[in-house]
Order: sequence, then C-alpha cells, then structure tokens
Amino acid sequence: METSSSFDRCFQYRFDRPVRHASVLARFRRGAFREDEFEVPERSVEILEVLPRCFPLLVGTPGFMTQGKAGNQLGALRFSRGHFLQMMDANMGAFLGEATKVPFILRRFQPHWTDRTTVRARIIGFREFIFTESHGAVGSVMASAEWSFGTICQRFLAGLGARMHYGHPDFLDGFWASNRGSLSKASPAINLSEDIFAGFNVRMRGEASKHVDALAWEKGRESSFNAAALFYTKVSKGNVGVMRSRDLKVITQNLNIVDNFSFYFASVGFYLNNLLIDTSASVYVLLFILLALSSKSLVDVASLDSMLATEWTLSMGTIAMFPRFMELTLEYGPLEGILRFVPSIPGCMTMFTFINKSIASGVQETMVTGEASYIATGRPNANTHYSWKECYFIHCSSHYYPALRIFMSYTIYTLVSQAQGFSTLPMMVLLASAVMWLIAPILFCPQPTLASLGHDLSEFWQFTIAAPDWSVRTLSRQLGSKDTEEHLRTGLRDPRSTLYEQLDDGWDPSAIQKLDAIGI
Repeated sequence: METSSSFDRCFQYRFDRPVRHASVLARFRRGAFREDEFEVPERSVEILEVLPRCFPLLVGTPGFMTQGKAGNQLGALRFSRGHFLQMMDANMGAFLGEATKVPFILRRFQPHWTDRTTVRARIIGFREFIFTESHGAVGSVMASAEWSFGTICQRFLAGLGARMHYGHPDFLDGFWASNRGSLSKASPAINLSEDIFAGFNVRMRGEASKHVDALAWEKGRESSFNAAALFYTKVSKGNVGVMRSRDLKVITQNLNIVDNFSFYFASVGFYLNNLLIDTSASVYVLLFILLALSSKSLVDVASLDSMLATEWTLSMGTIAMFPRFMELTLEYGPLEGILRFVPSIPGCMTMFTFINKSIASGVQETMVTGEASYIATGRPNANTHYSWKECYFIHCSSHYYPALRIFMSYTIYTLVSQAQGFSTLPMMVLLASAVMWLIAPILFCPQPTLASLGHDLSEFWQFTIAAPDWSVRTLSRQLGSKDTEEHLRTGLRDPRSTLYEQLDDGWDPSAIQKLDAIGI
C-alpha cells in the first residue's frame, strides 16, 4: 500500500534512525523504595510503554516555546485508558473515603435516570479542601480565597451555565477530549493560562461543564507572601492572552446579552475590574488636582450634588466577603461561621489590597508589552524568611512606585488647595491602600525577630544609600559575558549591590518576574 511522502519521512525518521524523542509511561515498583533511603534507586522505576515521537513535547524557539503543562497533558493522553480523565495538579491529594464516591460522580456524565445515549456533561468539577490553611497567615488567606473561588464561585457559575475549567481536579470525558485536540491549548503567549481553554472548547461545542458538592479533594496553595503575589501576577498576565484569543471572540459573538454577562465574570471580568479600579484611583486624585487648579473648592463641587465632595469610607469591594460568610454559616452554623469569618477580615483586607494591585499591574503590563511568561513561584514554606531587598526587586514597579506616585499626587493636591484657602478631601481609603502597597510584604514576612529585622534593615539601607566606586555588574571575573537575567541574579544575590546600580543600568524591574523569583 502506498502512503504519502510526509508519512514516509516520518516513518523513516522514527524507525530507521535513532529515536530522539519518546513518550514514556513509567511507574514505581512496589516495595522497591524504602523510607530510610534519601534518593530513589534506579531499580524502583519500571518502564511500561515507550511511544517514539517525531517532535518533542515542547516545540518552538527559545523564549517562544509551547506551554509545558499543556504539552505534558497531550503526552499523557496517549497512555490514558478508560472513558474518563481527572486533572490533578502536583499540589493535590485525596482521602480513601472520598475515592469511594468517584464511581457515583462519574455516573453523572450519563445519568441512569435519563437517556444514557446522551452525555450530559463533558466536565464535572467538585469541591476543594485547602490543607495549607493552617500554614501561617498567608496560607489562611490564600485558602479562604481558593475555597471561595473553587467551591462557592464554581457552584454558582455552573448554575448559570458559565463554568469553565480552571485547573482544578475536574473529571473530563477522555474519549471526547482525545478526539478534539487534547485537553487544553499550548500556543505560546496566547495560551499561558491553558486550563480555561478546555472550558472554552466545551462551551464552543455546545457542551456542559457541571459542579457537584458530594466530593472534595485536597489542595495546597502558596503560603509565602511573595509567592502568592507572583502567582496572581502570573494568572493575570495569562488572562490577557485569553482576552485576545480567538476562542473568546467566537464565544461572545454567539451568546445573548444575559449569557455574555455570566461569561464575562467567568473569564476576564475579575481581571478587568481590578485594572479599572486601579486606574480610577490615579484618575481620582488627578481630578481633584485639576479642580484645585481651576479654583473649584469642595463647596463648589457639593453645590452640584456630586458624590465627589464626600469622603468614601467604605469600599464596595467589601461586598465580595459576604458569599464566604454565608457559606461558612451554612456549613458550620451561625456561631462557628462568625468565629471563622471575623478574625480573617484584617488579614484578607490587607493582603488582597496588595494582591489586587498585583493583578492590575500584571494585566496592564501585558497589555502594553504583549509579553507574558510562566512564573515559577517555588511555593516555599510558610516560615521561609525573605529580605526587604528581595521585596524591592519583585514589587518596585508594580506596587512601590505607584504608591509613591499616589502620595506625590495627593501632596500636590493638598499644597494647591491650601494655597487657595480650600479644604482638602482626606481620601483615607486611597491613602491606606497605598500604605498597604508599601508595607504589606514586611507585615507578612515570617520570623520577624529583632535580629532578622535588624539584618534586613541594614541590608536594605546599604542597598538604598551606598554608592560605591565599583559595580558588581562590571566585575569581569564574576560576570564575564552573562546575559541580563544573570546580571539580575547577581544584583539580587550580591550584598554589595546598590539601588544606584539598578537605576544607572536602566534595569527593568518586571524582568525579575521572568526568573525563578523565589528560588533565585
């Protein structure tokens, strides 16, 4: 039988020449690994199947490679057996008791009380139990946020018919996915947030994504402050790729206005809202500067019955806390719900004032540059101490500089108003937010002993004030011909580096986020 020339070339490459790439299915041998061994012996791994490949799982040029997670899913899909797949991250686990419920959950793909020739869902998601809740203040806040999104929000979106796939331990129709281009898309830049595109695929084909509460899986989240901030920066940058994807355009063009509202908040709404709120803060102060320069006082503004003349002491964002409070009340009772909810308010408000700024900065930066890359947070332990200098390298362009601009703008507004004899608006909520952008990383830094605080302060003072006559960037014996990322690593590691060097070299602070920022 004759075949095409392209198939002949592939056939010859795979078998008549040495194989360069392959997908391998392996497993641990039972009893081959002892707990007293620090390294896994080679005899403990058993290779079951080897499938040669014409191309590697990751294709493209350096800096423009396909997404790793989507490539791994495509490679694993070739070895899948059975009708259903489960998407589990490396930070997940389950109890044996929960595993006994799985057969009953899988029946919901083709319920026995309906016509079983019709599949009722292509994705089925369920609850999550965040076991890192007890890992410090950051772990508690991240657990509350993940539980609210992965359980409360997903249940609500499923009822609206707008639930997608977000990388949770969802069950997928494996046969359906294998015939429609794998689980998620792997294109560089566009598909950085690859999980949601599996939900887009389901939605575009008129299928359903459901949620059940009868099953709960374990999940771990970041328990270190910098890692948590970088995680939200990563997903916010990836969401810009979602905004400019063809999938989003096709779906929104074929939905009515009511379903479009639901889909908006299931896809890009949260990130765009944070960007608009963050932008409005700067516009808010600028507006009062222009009013003062126009010789318009607060009395003049109040005469127009405008809300601008009134101090805003309550943010509408506090409304977002009530779904979690109601869920705690339903699951634990009124008293236990209050005891769990009230102590979490200060930490959640402080941390998410900072994280929402991370989201807005990530979206804004990617919209301007068009570049987004995977950020390895490292997920360090909750008690891993980090320095103030490291905080500056990570957060200066996204938080510190915008906070200083807010203070400078408010100072200009105050001086102009006082020069004309006008009273000024306190803007307490806005100024408190700017203060949180500056001090939140320090407030959540673990191990705040006097010795560590003294060392951090001394190191940061040296970094900020010192101006040596030599530069760690130009030491040929240390740097040689290293690239910009290696220069950044050296500047962060070397205790002799200074702020003057970073500014003098025209360093782009956002570039540090492309590194392994926590495990540098």
